[in-house]
Amino acid sequence: MNYYNHHIGDFDRATRHLTRIERSIYRDLLDVYYDTEQPLTLDLPALCRKIIARTNEEVTAVEQTLNEFFTKTPTGWYHARCEEELDAYRTSTSQKSIAGKASAAKRAEKRQRALDGIPTDVERPSNGTPTNQEPITNNQIETPLPPSGGIRASTRKMQTTLQGFIDDCKAKDERAFHGSTSKLFLILFTATRMQTQKLAEVLNALRLLLSHNNQQRDFQ
Repeated sequence: MNYYNHHIGDFDRATRHLTRIERSIYRDLLDVYYDTEQPLTLDLPALCRKIIARTNEEVTAVEQTLNEFFTKTPTGWYHARCEEELDAYRTSTSQKSIAGKASAAKRAEKRQRALDGIPTDVERPSNGTPTNQEPITNNQIETPLPPSGGIRASTRKMQTTLQGFIDDCKAKDERAFHGSTSKLFLILFTATRMQTQKLAEVLNALRLLLSHNNQQRDFQ
């Protein structure tokens, strides 16, 4: 364990009665516990050597601190708070390890698919739509708003304009108009689905087309 949470208030309240040497010894013992992730050894000389406790005063401080804050067990000096922190650390590390392995496996699979020339999930279309994209709903399709006067007024105006356009085409070149009936009505049908303000542009485009075909004398 490379680090641990040091709760300053808890430590200060628990050790306020200790001497400066004893407080320092206690912090060293905690560091060893977290570093080894196991109870402290029962071998007192080896433990003192590990935390550089050499003088008689320091060795005595080690013994007093162990007896006050740790519990002696057959496997070593046990500390309840340290074990709680270690359990939380191991759980977090295990979860991160599992997530990391899954992420690494996914990256490896994606790389292999790229090497094999297989499209990824984003690139693979499904009815023309990437698989990671939600289908477009009716609420997402923009519907042109009717002009002032409501839908009925717009429809009457559009019908009048279209009828005038048709009459004008017949007057200029009846043969050309009748020869292009199918295409003309297809275009007009499309125009009626557009916003009214765009209808004039469509009509002008049709006039230019008919004018060009009149010059060619061959409108299909």
